[in-house]
Amino acid sequence: MRIYITSKQIIANKDVIVQFESELGNGIGQWKGKPLEPEIHSWYFVELKVGETEFVWGMNIIESSERVEKLDIESNNLMVIQGKIEVIDNKENYCLLRLGNSLFSLGTATIPRQIGDYIQVKSKKLLLFNENL
Repeated sequence: MRIYITSKQIIANKDVIVQFESELGNGIGQWKGKPLEPEIHSWYFVELKVGETEFVWGMNIIESSERVEKLDIESNNLMVIQGKIEVIDNKENYCLLRLGNSLFSLGTATIPRQIGDYIQVKSKKLLLFNENL
């Protein structure tokens, strides 16, 4: 996914938190990879991952009535990731969501939805891995 870094903050434990814009909306996440600190007002291609280890239907994953792919920030910097289900693998406990031109992998227990449905994922920790290497 292509993002534009609008601000960054370095936390005491040296984590770099960035705010960004994309064609799907705004977000906030922890920067991973090189460079160790991205440049503000610069474009990057990143892979998005969530920091939580488990997602549960009805708690941090819900069905979306909107049939759009988007990113948004709720109160307390909670990231909302909304996308179209492209792949469901209940045997391996994951699904792939379409986010614009990108696919987003999500580890989860079973998802009671079908390919083509839209779901919304809420994450307290979004990780951004630089693909511009």
